[in-house]
Order: sequence, then C-alpha cells, then structure tokens
Amino acid sequence: VLNLSPVAAGWVIKGVLLLLLVWFLWWTRKAIGAREAPRQLWECAALSILMLLFSPLTWGKHCVALIPACYLIAASWLGRQKFPRWMLILLVAYIVIVPILSRDLVGRSTALLLASYHLETLAILGLLAVLAGAERLRTHP
Repeated sequence: VLNLSPVAAGWVIKGVLLLLLVWFLWWTRKAIGAREAPRQLWECAALSILMLLFSPLTWGKHCVALIPACYLIAASWLGRQKFPRWMLILLVAYIVIVPILSRDLVGRSTALLLASYHLETLAILGLLAVLAGAERLRTHP
C-alpha cells in the first residue's frame, strides 16, 4: 500500500477496515419498523459485501456473496430508478474490471499482474458504495 513497509501497510488496511465497519454501523443505525422493510434487504446485501472485504480468503473465491447486492441494484435500475452519474461510472467500472480479471480472457501472467493492483477489492468497494447510494435513493426520492 503506497510503498509503505509491510507493518505500516497492515496498520493502514486495519484502519480502513475499522472505518468501514464504523460507517456500516452508522449506516444501519436506524431501527427497522417492519420485517418486510426494503432497508433490511439493502443492509443484508451490504453485510455480505463486508464479509468478503473482511476475510481475505473469500475475495476471489466466494464472490457469490455479491449476488444480493447485484440483484438489488439491478431491480432498482429495472424499476426505472434513476442513478446518479457517479453510480453509473462505478457500475460500468465493475462490469469491465471483473471480466478482465479472468485468466481465460487475459492469460495467467496478466491476471496475476492485475490482481497485484487489488482491482477486485476496489471493484467490491465501488459496488458497496453503489449499494449504499442506491438504497438511499429508494428511501429518499
């Protein structure tokens, strides 16, 4: 991370993860009035993304946890929800980055090089940002 020593980079990453956890706790602070409340779905989808980010073993192997977030975003989009430009840019970046990381498409050496830039992690963080923003659009038109 930023050419820091491994120890310093570890502390930076732990700090970012702590900030992400604090943000999630703040974002989910509102009480849910009914079990059928749409907000509960958005929070569960965000929690599944956080599980991927907090466990390095799952980053590349269990991205099936992103399906709830992708479904909710797609359902909002198909439901004629208008997304701001920043969300569309992040979604397009996610759609482009994920296939590029496939070894079948770019080859093993290029895929390993791209993985060293942590593009997958950045794509997952972008998806989390879109998820949080889209939920806010749905509850506060």
